[in-house]
Formats: sequence, C-alpha cells, structure tokens
Amino acid sequence: MNKFAPPTGDDDVATGTVPVTQSGTAQPVPGPNSACHQGARTPVPAGYPGAQMMRSSYGTFNEVTDNDGRSRGRWLIWGIGLTCAAFFMSVGIKGDGWLYMAAVIIGAVVCLLLGVTEASWSRCLVSVVSTSDGTIVVRPSATRTFLRIFGALLATVAGVCFFYSQLFSVHTEIRDYARGGMLTAVVVVLYLLSKIVGPQSRECIVVSQQRVDLWGKGGIHYSIPWRDRPTLIGQRNNRKSLLISAGQDIECLVVFTSLRIRPSRVRSLLTYYQTTPGALDRLSAPEARDEAMMALGCAVTVRRCP
Repeated sequence: MNKFAPPTGDDDVATGTVPVTQSGTAQPVPGPNSACHQGARTPVPAGYPGAQMMRSSYGTFNEVTDNDGRSRGRWLIWGIGLTCAAFFMSVGIKGDGWLYMAAVIIGAVVCLLLGVTEASWSRCLVSVVSTSDGTIVVRPSATRTFLRIFGALLATVAGVCFFYSQLFSVHTEIRDYARGGMLTAVVVVLYLLSKIVGPQSRECIVVSQQRVDLWGKGGIHYSIPWRDRPTLIGQRNNRKSLLISAGQDIECLVVFTSLRIRPSRVRSLLTYYQTTPGALDRLSAPEARDEAMMALGCAVTVRRCP
C-alpha cells in the first residue's frame, strides 16, 4: 500500500522501515491546488516540496472505538495531585498553618484544571464555527487558553503562599513542605506560560462542499476531495495520531496535539457528510453549525419555529 510520509509529528513513525518494494527515490506530489482543480486523486500534504516526500510504513494503529472519550491521563493527574494535596493538608492541620493550608487548597484546584486542559477530551475544548463562505471549521476552543491562564494565576498565588509559609512558620515540617510546594508551583507556572505565550497551533478541520482539509501538527496539511471518500481507519499515540484512508491505497497520517478532538468524532464527521443526502449543500444554511455539531455526536439544542 502506498503511503506518503511527510514530517508528521508522530514519534512512532520510524525511519528506515521502508519495505523493499517501496524503497527508492522520493515520489513527487502535486501542489495543493491540483488535487481539487485538476482531478488528482492524491491528498496533498501542502507546504512541503516533492523532494521531502518519501514512502514509508506508518506502523501499527489501534481501532477507533465509540468510548474513546475516557482519559486515563486526566484521572492520573487528578489522583496524584489530590493525594499529595491531602497529605500536605494533614501536615498543615497538625501545624495550624492557615497560609500553608490555603496554598494546598489552591494547589488542589490547579491540579483539577491541569487534568482538564492537558489530559481531557472534553467537548468544551473544541470549537465549531460556521463561516460566511459556507465552510465548517473545527478548531481548539479559547476555553483551554482561558483555563490555562486561570491555572497559572492560581499557581502563582499558591507559590506566594508557600513562600511566606516557609519564611514565617514556626514548624520545621511545614517549612520543608512549603519549600517543595513553592518549587512545584514555579514549575507549573512556567509550564502553563510556555503553553500560553508559545507558538499557537493552526490545527483544525475544515469542511467544505468540495473537500475536507486537515491541518495537523507542524503545519502538515491534507486536502482530500469528497470523491476520494476519506475514512478514519486507525489511531495511536494516545488518540493524537489519526490514520485516514483516501482514494485507492492512499493513507494520510495527521497528528493533533492542540485540537483535543476524539477520533470517534472525526470518524463520525467524515461519515456524516459523505452519507447524509444534502448535508454538503446545507453548509451555507443558518443551521449548518448545529448540523455539524450533530455530525460530531454533540448534543444540540433544537429550536422550534413558532
């Protein structure tokens, strides 16, 4: 099976694993406009010259299931954070340090926010927008950035409380734990600031009448005409790497790190606009966004006309 392998951001794509029958010189790929306007059936990773396109094996993928919204990472962060908070709080109760206790409680709230922003697949982290030119754009929600800013502010307050606790507490044990808490707060603040002020990702899915465009990690862009019947066939890397088939023997690997969308919802979106009569023609209609939400499997409030 032919597989185009641009730099994908998927750490599981191993170099040097090219099958013997596929090895050789790099294969040129048409430009981004030719896939739509010249009848080419190959989805195009836009922005990369043909010399960088190499045939490679993408390796093993997991099946896409409907219950892929479960996140062990979120529960792991919550479990570790709340356990540490409970232990630190028991120390504060013994020492009667109210400032230290306040810092621990704030730290527990920060832990809950980290579980949501960094390891959750919540619907609130994804934004669905209907544009005036008749397209649907699925992109990261501003809610995630807001929660990160709020978490950074709370972590700063917790760090200040820990700092004063280690200076003024008369209990040696509280001073020792407060020093550790202050260092942890500094690490959390620096991590969140790197996510807030760092380069913002352009990851998104754009649905139009002619095609679906997928913008992944590192600016990788696939433009796949609907006639090629794009289908999500696998996922891995904690559901961040998606394998999409298009046309005959063509596979596209796209990696989403900022766009926290469940693979099952991507599969549902692609299936809906290929199997529902008139769905693509209604992209310019006022109810296009609600229909896209329904296609993603999200609850939609139905408005009845009087």
